Amino acid sequence: MAFVLLAPLLGCGGGSSLDLAPVSGTVTYRGKPLDHGSVSFMPTGDTRGPQAAAEIQADGTFSMKTAGKEGAVVGTHKVIVQCRRAVTPVEAKNLIIGELLIPMKYTEFGITPLSINVKSGKNEYPIELK
Repeated sequence: MAFVLLAPLLGCGGGSSLDLAPVSGTVTYRGKPLDHGSVSFMPTGDTRGPQAAAEIQADGTFSMKTAGKEGAVVGTHKVIVQCRRAVTPVEAKNLIIGELLIPMKYTEFGITPLSINVKSGKNEYPIELK
């Protein structure tokens, strides 16, 4: 009886079962690095696991994380990029969302033309938006 009560607390093992690989790169739009925004990798096809996400740094670089751990799930992903105009405090209070600074086609799972195949080992992935 005690085992049945403790089983949920023990879990299935010590670590994560996700097969993650480090992924980093630079996001550019019209040849210039984006200075803010986010990148998301959404598993697609036979790839299973949670999405990976990263904030775009001031120099355009990013480094993906999945469930708080460095990297993205090994396999195929659709790539989504978000970059919007910063809003003023008054706009934020009124729930105004800043305009997109990149074409919409890069911002939605169903229409993004971007994809990546994350492989075991280190992945360097430049994202070039036009």
